[in-house]
Amino acid sequence: MLIIVGLLLAPLAVARAHPVDAAALHERLEAQQRRLEQQDLRIENQQRELDDVKRSTARLEQSAPGAAENTSAADAHTVASSAPDVAAAPMGAPTSARLQVADASVEPVDADPIPVPASIGGSPVVRYGAHSVTRRPSEMFQVSLGGNLNRSTNVADDGHETKPYFVDSSNVPTNLYVKAAARLHEDVTLRAHFEAGLQANPAVLANQKSENAGFNVGARFFELIADTTKYGKLSFGHGFASSFLAFEVDQSGMQFGNLLSVGNTAGGLFFYDDAADAYSETRVANAFIDGEELALINRIRYDSPRWAGLQLSGTVGQDDFRDVTLRFSGEAAGFVWSSGTSYQNRPNGPFGDWRWSIAGGVLHEPSGFNFTAGGAIAEGDMGDTTSGFTARLGWRYRLFEIGETKFAVDYANSWDVVEPGSEERSTGVFAFQDIDWAGLQLYTGYRWYHADVPSADLRNINVFVFGAAMQFDATWGF
Repeated sequence: MLIIVGLLLAPLAVARAHPVDAAALHERLEAQQRRLEQQDLRIENQQRELDDVKRSTARLEQSAPGAAENTSAADAHTVASSAPDVAAAPMGAPTSARLQVADASVEPVDADPIPVPASIGGSPVVRYGAHSVTRRPSEMFQVSLGGNLNRSTNVADDGHETKPYFVDSSNVPTNLYVKAAARLHEDVTLRAHFEAGLQANPAVLANQKSENAGFNVGARFFELIADTTKYGKLSFGHGFASSFLAFEVDQSGMQFGNLLSVGNTAGGLFFYDDAADAYSETRVANAFIDGEELALINRIRYDSPRWAGLQLSGTVGQDDFRDVTLRFSGEAAGFVWSSGTSYQNRPNGPFGDWRWSIAGGVLHEPSGFNFTAGGAIAEGDMGDTTSGFTARLGWRYRLFEIGETKFAVDYANSWDVVEPGSEERSTGVFAFQDIDWAGLQLYTGYRWYHADVPSADLRNINVFVFGAAMQFDATWGF
């Protein structure tokens, strides 16, 4: 009987065991699938790390002596010709997007397949390195969206009255841009650059007679660029003349609020004339040698490849404008330097005949001490000659973890700018603090303007500046 009962119950026991074995098998299959997926992810990450190593190797090869560098001054701005191009996250970066803060105080060779928009020299930039829209990016196309907001409050004492002016800085104006690049060949990249200035009450226009200069929208860059490794870069459209940035080789990192063009800080203000007991027609922006009306023009510009730190550039543009510029930059023994000299024909359209300028700046990276000096001489249509120079001594160091701290003092002197026999002087003292994680730069300072004019008795202008600038860009690869 026991044997018969056992035979009858055996099939039932086997049938009940089958679901248990099936469930265990399913769990084992899922575990194996997870292990395979994790292995694929590790392989993918290793491939990305290998790509990064290849880019680093390419960077080292390009930075070797005699290697051709193809980073031009125009790309290093959106202001300083010596300001570097800062690479964003590699294309095909991990899917977890990350923020990168770049400090462009040196002009390195760009080893990325398609460089991203550059930052202002010495200023923090928040970069959003988003992963590519394709799983295996071709690294053929890249699009960058970015811009900066730069606001300041200028408390000005013109000798007649003291009042605050709430302005958009005219050093690096608020702007938005789109940059696109297509790599047509390993040596040829085609680029497009669109940038619009958006300024509410520009500092170069706000004055005692009109504290609100309105909201200005202006096209800054609207150009196509053919960028080659061997033959240089050709820019066609609206943008900087090659000579414009030759004077701005400042190594202090203060371009957002304190350019070597000292008239930008409060350019719209009028000097008060004691003799007439009224405001004169002389603006701060027109009282110093740094003024150039054709900085952004419709032109064709060429920038040669770099050879041993040297680069030759030239421009042909509107209003019979022509220029030629030679730049030299490099680094050795802890020093980083940049310099430029340029000749311009018709720098101010019908109001200027020619202009020649030269400038140089050096930074000692270990200590942070830096020095910049520049000079210019120009002649107008009537044969009147003007000249001037600017010198700046600065110190920059990471005193706090949040970012670099910068101090600088400068002096500018011009002759015969307002009228023959006049002398114009300015002194400035500024302090800046970078907040890297936010792409933010806070600045404050003081600037003194003096104009000694034979035909008038102009009072000095004292300006206290409080400002903040934020810059960002986001880049995608296709």
